[in-house]
Amino acid sequence: MNKKFGGCCLAVSLLLSVAAQAAEVDDCINKSDSSDEAYSRCWLDEAKRLNTEIKNKYEQLASNKLVAEWNKGNGMFKGNLKDMYDSWVAYRNRFCSLSGVAGHYETSESKAFHQSLCLVNLSKKHNQELSGLLSTFASQMIND
Repeated sequence: MNKKFGGCCLAVSLLLSVAAQAAEVDDCINKSDSSDEAYSRCWLDEAKRLNTEIKNKYEQLASNKLVAEWNKGNGMFKGNLKDMYDSWVAYRNRFCSLSGVAGHYETSESKAFHQSLCLVNLSKKHNQELSGLLSTFASQMIND
């Protein structure tokens, strides 16, 4: 398969997947009672879903030959990748906890409202970063 065509198909499928996921969160919010707690539950569900995607991407990275060298042959649950994942989760959780406090003082929404939205935003960003790494390593493997 042509590399450009394969990359294009992957990009289109990712865009469709993102659109479907956004629709799920929108549906949850639209069906809610419009309370901070209801919105928070929708965003926490989305953050959990994103975290599952993130773990899957770490596992994909761990199975890549080039990453395995950097990770000293360890899988996702040991070595550099495990440390990186654990450090990211700790940072995300602490930052979003503080963001929840700050947001609550800035607006009338609850701490949980701001914290859960922060979890989604940081998880989306990290998910995109990991997708970039996977693309880089995938293209490197094709070129080798």
